[in-house]
Amino acid sequence: MKKSIVGIFDKIIIALLGCFAFFTGCDILKDSPCEYGTPTADFEIKGTVTDSITSNALPNIRVIRKNADYPQFGDTIYTDANGKYSFSFQDFPIKEPTFPIKVEDFDGSLNDGDHVSKQVDVVINSTDWVKNGDGHWYYGKAIKIQDFKLTVKK
Repeated sequence: MKKSIVGIFDKIIIALLGCFAFFTGCDILKDSPCEYGTPTADFEIKGTVTDSITSNALPNIRVIRKNADYPQFGDTIYTDANGKYSFSFQDFPIKEPTFPIKVEDFDGSLNDGDHVSKQVDVVINSTDWVKNGDGHWYYGKAIKIQDFKLTVKK
């Protein structure tokens, strides 16, 4: 008698475990979509680099977006003829993401003088979000304008 009850109990457990995978599948529960991956958000940091005295645009200035966690890594771009730069990238959506940006006048006196380098921690706050996420892994898009005014070295 005990063997038959244990055998029936075993079959019930196996049947329930077999159904468990079916009922927790992504397509069965329409309100709980399947999500694989990492939360991300789109970020754009852009601005203009100008001379602090003349307000002239400074072309060909090196702009470096450093990785806050790994400072040895980063992206480098150069300002255009109007002194404008723009970074577009994806990153983790934390509460107030901070991205270190450094500007360097590497070509000496070709840009109305040799300018002092400057670094700023660009903080994305709640007013910078221009696009909402999808409510799942995608958080949205933030755009931050960060202008730089460089002084000439003495």
